[in-house]
Amino acid sequence: MNLFRSNEQPDFSERGGMMNNIDGAPSRSASVDRNKLGQLLGQIMSESREGARLPSERELAARLNLGRNKLREHLSVLEALRIIEMRPQSGIYTRNLNLESSVEMLVLMSELGRPLSRADLEQSMEVRRLLETQSIRLASQRHLPEDLEALSVVIDRQEAKIGSGISCFAEDQEFHLQIAHSTRNDVFARIINTFFLMTIARRKIYFDDEERARESVRQHRQMLAAIESRDAEMCSELMLRHISEAEAHYYNDIPNDEVR
Repeated sequence: MNLFRSNEQPDFSERGGMMNNIDGAPSRSASVDRNKLGQLLGQIMSESREGARLPSERELAARLNLGRNKLREHLSVLEALRIIEMRPQSGIYTRNLNLESSVEMLVLMSELGRPLSRADLEQSMEVRRLLETQSIRLASQRHLPEDLEALSVVIDRQEAKIGSGISCFAEDQEFHLQIAHSTRNDVFARIINTFFLMTIARRKIYFDDEERARESVRQHRQMLAAIESRDAEMCSELMLRHISEAEAHYYNDIPNDEVR
């Protein structure tokens, strides 16, 4: 039985987040008001103790100036992300956000303009380092010729955008997801994409700097060469260095008040 995905090249050009119903986001979110959902999430975060009972639907609807049906749509999104639990004939309760909530909660918080805490960012980047170094190692062993071509095209497009004074943050994401696709393991791309979605605002700021953007292109070309030569150790080393450099800027050069 073939456990790997087909050789068809994916289209990464429309990768969205929670509010765009991408990669498993609840379809109900299409009609959700971002501002109201942010207020509701803030209410829940203030009651972050596990098992805390939230105000009734009627009270929440009044606080948010929402109709009951619209409020239920918002609550359904949060329940799907395991942020809350709606118990029939009992009420709405918070879950253990650190253990039970979906990682998509962090994406949602980012999209609603609620910057990740330093701890959440550090822990997320730690997981990303582990995933992406393994992803590129596998890609170096499993890639097909068309994967190398796809990676080269993305790098060329990234470089062209820089030359035209256009942000290339989307191409950076596409490059990393294309590496994940080259592993022939769909789950890598899905999970890695989550980490890109939760740091969109930071990456936009990061790639506003032309020098950093050009350095990213240079490092991408190095990674492509290592993948082509099937040098797994070099691939892992280059990816770790690449992510660590970006991470340092995330922590030191981009304060939370700039990513709203």
